[in-house]
Amino acid sequence: MNWDPGLDAAPRACQPRSVPGARRCMLSSAAGTYDIPACGSSRIGLPDVLHRLVEREGKAMGHLGSELRMLSFVQMRELQRGQHAHDQRNHSDIWFLHRVERLRHYGLHFAKYVGRIARGKAEPKSVARTLTDTFLISLSAANTLHQDLSAEVLVSDQFAIEGDPLRVFADAVGRFTDGCEKLDHLEEFHKLVRTANCDIARWVIAIADENHVDLVANVAARRKELAGKMFYIAD
Repeated sequence: MNWDPGLDAAPRACQPRSVPGARRCMLSSAAGTYDIPACGSSRIGLPDVLHRLVEREGKAMGHLGSELRMLSFVQMRELQRGQHAHDQRNHSDIWFLHRVERLRHYGLHFAKYVGRIARGKAEPKSVARTLTDTFLISLSAANTLHQDLSAEVLVSDQFAIEGDPLRVFADAVGRFTDGCEKLDHLEEFHKLVRTANCDIARWVIAIADENHVDLVANVAARRKELAGKMFYIAD
């Protein structure tokens, strides 16, 4: 990835602003449609550099159109329910861990995905694959936290970017793992981890949309691939 993170610059949260010709950022839910709010401390943007990267890799898998730009309450709820069933069937080793240990496991996954993005062209797995894997873990983490993403995450037609997109992702992952570490010290962690997980999901959906990655279809395909490895399970 030809992406200079600019380590000498302090990371900045991405704030929404008017962009000439841009669509409004909207949230669709069962209760109606609203201007999209900040879920946590970070706002995410849609960098041209990722768009060029996915095109260069040739691994973007389709374009979902308006379905992805505005995930509905029903879609988000079904994605979480589907992940619950998937994890029970295909990840019993993690499923039977204590919730605290599960959260730590998911934090390690998130850190791994930051590394994938940071390695750029040296990373053999595509950006589309990493976005899909990150979203699956975010759904699993939400279920572990009893967090209803259909009421929180939602997503985006267009964002104005301020700051480096990798830093936005790394910031959210850092807050998630910070919350996991606080568990060992019996410190407050719940709000920190939930907010970070929401920001991670928001980042994934927006970046996937910008790069024409059919996230919903990719999630289904990835689940099918993982389920196929469990040859000893008879449905």
